[in-house]
Amino acid sequence: AFINTNARITWSINNDLKLSAFGSYTYNVKENKKYIPSSIKAGLSNRGEAYRGDNKSQSMLANLMLTYKKSFGKHYINALGLAEVQRVTNTGFGSTVHGFSTDDFLYNNLQAGAVLKWGNNTSYYNNPSLASFMGRVNYSYADKYIVTVNARTDGSSKVGANNKWAFFPSASLAWVLSEEEFMKDIDWLNNLKLRVSFGQSGNDNVGAYQTQGSISGAQYYSFGTNDVIGYVPNNLRNMELGWERTTEYNIGVDFGFLNNRITGSVEYYIANTSDLLLNRSIPLMTGYTQILTNVGKTQNKGLEITLSTTNIQTEDFTWKTDFTFSTNRSKIVELADGKVDDPTNGWFIGKPMDEIWTYKYDRLW
Repeated sequence: AFINTNARITWSINNDLKLSAFGSYTYNVKENKKYIPSSIKAGLSNRGEAYRGDNKSQSMLANLMLTYKKSFGKHYINALGLAEVQRVTNTGFGSTVHGFSTDDFLYNNLQAGAVLKWGNNTSYYNNPSLASFMGRVNYSYADKYIVTVNARTDGSSKVGANNKWAFFPSASLAWVLSEEEFMKDIDWLNNLKLRVSFGQSGNDNVGAYQTQGSISGAQYYSFGTNDVIGYVPNNLRNMELGWERTTEYNIGVDFGFLNNRITGSVEYYIANTSDLLLNRSIPLMTGYTQILTNVGKTQNKGLEITLSTTNIQTEDFTWKTDFTFSTNRSKIVELADGKVDDPTNGWFIGKPMDEIWTYKYDRLW
């Protein structure tokens, strides 16, 4: 079953100011059933095997947004304020039983099975959430000079308790040279815009409760005359785990020539990422092999070029072409111990993080 609903309400306070409320809800459930009868080879040794389980997911999003738009003379202002919350709930279970005296029950009578299959019985629950507050102001003068400033704060339940919230600013400037008076006499030029920008973004892509040091059932142990389940830790807790942060700088130019029959853009960017969310190897004597932590810094930089042309355009025939070119160079700038390589994980300063390292073989492979 799948349900997806959403609703929006907008209140025009006046001609320039509007208040909007939006909400959405999604519900998805999948039921899984399986029975392997003893009459076929796959179920013969187990005297029939039945499985039954389901997976449910619910997601809710709600936001409140205030917008302001105003023009006066050659000035134009567009401002926005937003508060938003997202919550996801995932639940599920599954159970496998074998050793049936008859195949007639199929998967509808699990308690009729003689043996509960170890390792195939699971249940789970997680409930991550995210809250965000954002403000943006866009200002332009005479459609030639454009300034945009953004600021947002995000709080995630998935990162460590001591670093739930993070602040991410951004800003951009644009100059439309083709609107300047000294460019008006250039007939073949339709659009020429220069732009620069700076911005920060965050990543909280870790599992729910991963920072808290969870445990799970390992196997049955004999405790006196009883069988009990032993528990082992899944991971080492890290309450200081925070957001991964990327700071990007862009400079670009957009152009259009010959009645915009030739259009395109050229853009150069540098993206510096710090506090990467990575599993770092630790000494085995601690009882763990790795810990999820904020490790080091990386850098990506590159050039992107796009070009679109209208070669032929008539009432009956149109021929257009699109060209793209991009290059990206990435490297590790810093690791957990500073400017020191980490051969255990295959991370080396000045090299890409996903580069493959192996042995050099002299004679025999």
